[in-house]
Amino acid sequence: MTFIQNRRTRLMAVCVVLSAFTGCGQTDQTLAGDVSFDGQPIDDGVVLFVPTDGGGNNRQKVGGQIANGKYSIESGRGLASGKYRVEVTWMKKTGRKSSTGDGSQLQEDKTQVLPAKFNSQSTLTAEIPAPGNKLDFQLKSN
Repeated sequence: MTFIQNRRTRLMAVCVVLSAFTGCGQTDQTLAGDVSFDGQPIDDGVVLFVPTDGGGNNRQKVGGQIANGKYSIESGRGLASGKYRVEVTWMKKTGRKSSTGDGSQLQEDKTQVLPAKFNSQSTLTAEIPAPGNKLDFQLKSN
């Protein structure tokens, strides 16, 4: 083997090893967007992306906090290209206070205000095709 052929062989071997570690070309995604319900920004919630194929191809559930109507899921958290079922929860303050258990403090109660069709029985779907995506969710009660 000549020097150039030997060098190409080593380079190809390195590429094969690196592609195995990166999940066959699927890159981690950074995703951000706005979330509202009937035009009102969700101020305290969570958005969860659940792979529709059960997590095949090393995909997993990935979620992010919603604050002031915005969420962001940074790369490195495992959000890869593919199809997902999306669950959104919104824990809204009720105005009632309850004891934390030790009797010295009170905390404000919160309740889920979104219909189940957006969280536990979600019908929302999304496809994440490429890095740097912006994906908004404008949820409506009807």
